[in-house]
Amino acid sequence: MTRKSKAAQSTGEAAWALCVVSSEQQSETLPHQRKWAQEVAAANGWRLSRVIEGVASGKAGPRRLVTELLADLRLLDGDGRPKRVLMIRADRLGRGSIIETQLVLRDLFALGVGVFTRDQGHMRLDSAMDELISAATLAVARHENEVRRDKIVNSINRKRAEGTWRGTVPPYGILRKGSVDSPDPSTADFVREAFRLRNEGRGLTRIGRHLTALTPPRVFLNGKTRVIHWTPTRVSDLLKQKAYVGVLVDETTFVRAQQVGRALTNEKKHENPKFHYPMSGAIRCHCGRSMNGIACGRPPYRYRYYCCRARFNHNDHIRLIRAEGLEEQFVDLLKRLKASPELVERYRRRALAPLSPKLLERSIHDLKIKLSEVEQLRDGVWGLHARGRVRDEDVQERLDRLASQRLDLEERLNIAREQSALAKAALTRQADVAALVKRAARIFLKASEAEKREIARAVAVELGGLTIGEDSRMKPGVLSKKPYL
Repeated sequence: MTRKSKAAQSTGEAAWALCVVSSEQQSETLPHQRKWAQEVAAANGWRLSRVIEGVASGKAGPRRLVTELLADLRLLDGDGRPKRVLMIRADRLGRGSIIETQLVLRDLFALGVGVFTRDQGHMRLDSAMDELISAATLAVARHENEVRRDKIVNSINRKRAEGTWRGTVPPYGILRKGSVDSPDPSTADFVREAFRLRNEGRGLTRIGRHLTALTPPRVFLNGKTRVIHWTPTRVSDLLKQKAYVGVLVDETTFVRAQQVGRALTNEKKHENPKFHYPMSGAIRCHCGRSMNGIACGRPPYRYRYYCCRARFNHNDHIRLIRAEGLEEQFVDLLKRLKASPELVERYRRRALAPLSPKLLERSIHDLKIKLSEVEQLRDGVWGLHARGRVRDEDVQERLDRLASQRLDLEERLNIAREQSALAKAALTRQADVAALVKRAARIFLKASEAEKREIARAVAVELGGLTIGEDSRMKPGVLSKKPYL
């Protein structure tokens, strides 16, 4: 034991400990912070008279617990105050800028209370160099916190999309009591209507207008009301909400809605009444962007085109393809599909379920085993730490690494489950699709402009989309990456 430690032990200097985390997800590290403070106090001969512990979140300024700490210190006289406050890192004092944290440090020093951290020991702000070192250390800590926060936010967003997030506000159309979800009698039918329209091939804008006209206004606590404007983004978010599966819609309905979203593109809100574009909203450029109708040329020599406006994908040019040629290709495709039901199924299988059901089930089984292994490793980290074989400062690093592996495996498992559901949905709709193709090939040329558009969108949905390749040829399916299994 050093001479300094012996002197401190003889006087029995009082010390307080500040054990603070920013969220409930991090609260499992509080016992380790408290244990570290106890060990440091014992090693230095300090008397740990108080431990301030809890979750204190905030976007800026001192944490709530830190504000209470300062208030309690000011109520005590000089002799009654502790000589120092123990904490893992100085960034526990604030949530805003580095300057705000240093201001809290200044307040503590002005009260005669020092700060002892795990990474810096006794902190000092006596000179310009001390302040520079403190600022650099806080900057590194803040960067680490930002990285950790991004991981937590991404995890919450992923869980919210999957329907496993248990926040305070349930998704629209759902009543949440504890961990149990049930349909909201006043709004559930509107959610089902949105899925029904989407599975029929309706666009987000059209679904939004329909819901805006039907859904009741939002009622606030003060009694005021406001009409809910269902924008395309809000409709898209609703259709991606996996919490509806098993509560408002079945899995097949949900997965088919996602497939429709990948197959169709956004339609133009307004179109020249003199020119019609039945393929608009049903075709994509090979670069992945939507292709909509446009009329070019001086009157009376104006021609119809389908265009991709993503200039950055086409050497700073708008890609134009004559509408008549693409529509003729679509008619030829319908004829070939009508003549060969096997071709229809081949296209659908390739688009909806590129992997065999047996391979998908095996992948789901293997991924579940790997997830279980990650959870066992996570429990093992805590066990090793309890036996003193893993240091406190290494626990969070190992947990973060395992959390990253778990997120990757969960993402792959969700994709595999979606592909499996698509394969099952494809089998149940085989007869319906065959009838749709026959009817489309028979009436497309004689149909009205509105009917042509509905036929094109319905066929695009069943074939997994229609892509215009670099050679200007129409190909069933949407160019995308292979399943990530």
